[in-house]
Amino acid sequence: MKLLFLDCDGVINGREWFAKHRADSLDKRKKLGFNIDPVCFNRVKSIIERTGCKVVWTSSWRHLGSNGIINDNLVKETWKFIGFEDEELYSWTPWLKLCHARAVEIEAWIDCHPEVSGRAVIIDDGRDAFVPENYRDGLKIKFINTSIETGITDEEINETVEWMNAED
Repeated sequence: MKLLFLDCDGVINGREWFAKHRADSLDKRKKLGFNIDPVCFNRVKSIIERTGCKVVWTSSWRHLGSNGIINDNLVKETWKFIGFEDEELYSWTPWLKLCHARAVEIEAWIDCHPEVSGRAVIIDDGRDAFVPENYRDGLKIKFINTSIETGITDEEINETVEWMNAED
């Protein structure tokens, strides 16, 4: 199985996007759809299309509007609102309130899913999402650290696709 652990801010958007659309942001600040750079979004979609991977959502967006409680229906609604397809979402990481390192949430998800093997890529703009490649036998993990300035780049897309599609 191929998995993509996906963050949103700093991946499907970046500060450059917000700077170019500052006027819109004042009027549409509360509309989640505004926070999506269509170029970065399409780049992430291309990973899914080119690899056939499933997504494990790690972004704080997975509990927006829920007072910090992850609600399955709200997660799915937000996922679809962003523009992803239902079948692309495999799962989401738990929200561990006392933990400020996303890696701990990712590791908790991996620990609860021993059936998962293959290749996984973590795409996040924060270094706190790093999980070692050999965290668990049978699951090879790669960390791609995007920039909050630009969101995901073509080079990072190509690196992700090449690594996910590599033969073991």
